[in-house]
Amino acid sequence: MNQISEELIRKIIEKVITALEADKKMKITAVFTGGKIKFEEALSQLKKIDNNYNIIWNFIFSESAKEIHNHNKIRCEFEQQISQKPIQFNTVNENDLLLIPVLTRNTAAKLSAQFLDTCLLDYIFRSLMASVPVVAAYDAADLTGEGWQKLGFNNYSDAIKIENQRHLKKIKSYGIQLTAADNLAEKSFSILNGDNKKIVNKSNSQNIISSLDKSNTKSIHLDSKVITYKDI
Repeated sequence: MNQISEELIRKIIEKVITALEADKKMKITAVFTGGKIKFEEALSQLKKIDNNYNIIWNFIFSESAKEIHNHNKIRCEFEQQISQKPIQFNTVNENDLLLIPVLTRNTAAKLSAQFLDTCLLDYIFRSLMASVPVVAAYDAADLTGEGWQKLGFNNYSDAIKIENQRHLKKIKSYGIQLTAADNLAEKSFSILNGDNKKIVNKSNSQNIISSLDKSNTKSIHLDSKVITYKDI
């Protein structure tokens, strides 16, 4: 048994990691509204999340989002099956995270009033009630932000500004975590990393296996446990 080759250990480690990754994939639902402000930045952030973790994605598009964005192309980029199935409310509790890449003024206003007149809004609110972490990029929903300023919408009354900010403050009090579009990935990482037992980082598996080539030790560290020749 003491003569077991390093190559055999490598194969065993690869199988263990593959099994861990299969069991520990994160489930994230991304809810797309019809907002355009910082949409490309937000989509880039989703790709950053996808590149760093093993994700099972579920995409939900509002009717306006389907008209404005190429939703089939987006699904394909994330290896999402193109489906015409209705929203599955029974999957809410399965999510590790709910993302709103572009939160619009309309979505923020309706959520703040709990006016859930679409399945998409209802799904978001049910996620909050199920204690699923919800993160939203607020750029398109904040009238004081640079997005609306650049479009020339900066001459509104104080009453409009106050009401808009009240909506954002209200949904934040509900538990929606607001962040800038270009910080969507980092915000998501902080939430996903809150429970390390649920996470398998894509880069970790290669680091563990490659460590065999850089060390002459007879043990390999994996999730704080040590595999030695005796274990095999």
